[in-house]
Amino acid sequence: MATSSHGTARTPVSLANRAVTALFAGCAMAVLAALAPLGAVIFLRDHAIGLLDLYANFTHWGLAVSLLAAATGFVCGADRTIVLSHHLLLTARPRDALLSAGLWLALMLCAAVSTLLS
Repeated sequence: MATSSHGTARTPVSLANRAVTALFAGCAMAVLAALAPLGAVIFLRDHAIGLLDLYANFTHWGLAVSLLAAATGFVCGADRTIVLSHHLLLTARPRDALLSAGLWLALMLCAAVSTLLS
């Protein structure tokens, strides 16, 4: 058992925890990736109709962000993945604007690269 700087005891993350977290994070990111462009079109009305073109190559970038989320979930474990998801969904307290922007930048880069490659 390791002790953190706050004095609480922490146990190592098990392989089962990592596998379940990877599966959950990958599936959750696939749903988020599928709904994000549609949500943007709904909220931005006619100004974002071009975002629907992203669905043409969704199989590429949706798979890429899902695999990235699954890999992150496996590496980090459940606790840290939950913290990252709060930053990704902009619900984290305290907020870390740099981490949130970095996560969104990674998502946008996946979409941009797959759009350029297809």
